[in-house]
Amino acid sequence: MWRILAYPIHYRQTVVVPLTFHEEGKQPIYYREGESAQNVMDHDSLDESQFLALFELNKRDEEARQLLYEEIPSKYISDGKEKYFFRRKTRTFAIGRIIYVPPTIDDAYHLRILLNSIRGPTSFDHIKIVNDVVHKTYREACYTLGLLDDDKEYIEGIKEAHFMCSPKFVRKMFVRMLLAAVLSTPHIVWEETWEMLSEYILRRKRVELKRPAVRIRGEIVLNTASSSISSLLLEGGRTAHSTFGIPLDVHEESMCRMSRSSDLGELVQEAKLIIWDEAPMMSKYCFETLDRSLKGEERIYLSSDSIDPADKRNKDNLAYSPHFLNSVRISGVSNHALRLKIGCPVMLLRNIDPHGGLMNGTRLQITQKADHVIQARIITGTRVGKIVLLPRMVLIPSDTRLPYKMRRIQFLINVAFAMTINKSQCQSLSNIGLYLPKPVFSHGQLYVAMSRVSSKSGLKILITDPKEKPQKKTSNVVFKEVFQNI
Repeated sequence: MWRILAYPIHYRQTVVVPLTFHEEGKQPIYYREGESAQNVMDHDSLDESQFLALFELNKRDEEARQLLYEEIPSKYISDGKEKYFFRRKTRTFAIGRIIYVPPTIDDAYHLRILLNSIRGPTSFDHIKIVNDVVHKTYREACYTLGLLDDDKEYIEGIKEAHFMCSPKFVRKMFVRMLLAAVLSTPHIVWEETWEMLSEYILRRKRVELKRPAVRIRGEIVLNTASSSISSLLLEGGRTAHSTFGIPLDVHEESMCRMSRSSDLGELVQEAKLIIWDEAPMMSKYCFETLDRSLKGEERIYLSSDSIDPADKRNKDNLAYSPHFLNSVRISGVSNHALRLKIGCPVMLLRNIDPHGGLMNGTRLQITQKADHVIQARIITGTRVGKIVLLPRMVLIPSDTRLPYKMRRIQFLINVAFAMTINKSQCQSLSNIGLYLPKPVFSHGQLYVAMSRVSSKSGLKILITDPKEKPQKKTSNVVFKEVFQNI
């Protein structure tokens, strides 16, 4: 009856554009029944597809290179026959959806994951580029970006930590991994890294034998000196300015002419020992310039998201794809894309090692970054100044409003340039800036906020009205009932 009366059956307000893709040389070919193979091979459209048209669009259009594949339909229209993208002339809103591929099709599955993260690809090799390196497979590129859940990540993290810190810190990090149960095959991780984890014993034996550890391991040592005359006395020695590209006129913001990605930059990073003769004769800005050049700029760490295997109902639900889970933002859970810099303040989101000062709410400052592990300094609590290593771990949101149970593998931190009053409790800070766009609504909370600072001179308060104009006073919310029995 509904159809007979011609009532509307479907409502469609937003245009959803299906986006196809394929591996290199595996684009679909269409032909008529009975057509010979030679005629098919002679088709002009043989090397044309919607996905190849994306590459051509990104080559000629700078704005398109700033978009993900799924964002292209919002500003461009695809001509299905000509396999060509051209700019939209109207403001019609459209959503792009990349076609689904099951995990069993290995290369295509990992290519789809990359297309949800890589902007403006111009070729198949471009999609495989991560950190200026062209990887052999899409899976390797996904792994380097941190988009896969694999114990290999923790093995590499231990190797990176071994480069950054002493064996004692590396062993502590390994223990935290075991306690957090993030390793699916702990024995394999141990077999791959036992030499690094037990290096103290090897080092003690070397001391007993009075043999230099660096020489035994065949690792890199750089000889440098403060002056050209003293450099002649060192085997293979050069001046520090020549070795590291330090400018002659150094200052607080100067940088070396050497970049981290250059051959020289990689050599310096791999060196286990730098012998710097007459170092006290150099300006402190020379050392700060070298340190600043090796630290690098902002780095983005991506999480690996999936449905928890314990969620049997939604485990195979295609709607909860990795791309969808990447977009989920939940309070108390690290974001999919975590942007970090050296010196950046962060806050821990879980209890990892209470005895060692790593508790929910602990604030830290990033000191070093690697691919699978970060080093940080604790800046609040009883362990202020302590250096710790943080690997990526499993986060499972506790929000019961979610219709599914997901797991996110990411560093258990969020950037914390500011914090709520509740989070600041039990912390003592030397300087505090208190922002009050409206009066504190809970009993005693204003006192809690102002008592976090250790001295009156370290407290600054910004009070604003609804129009964001500065004010000189605010209300202190106190329940009158507390004074009744006084």
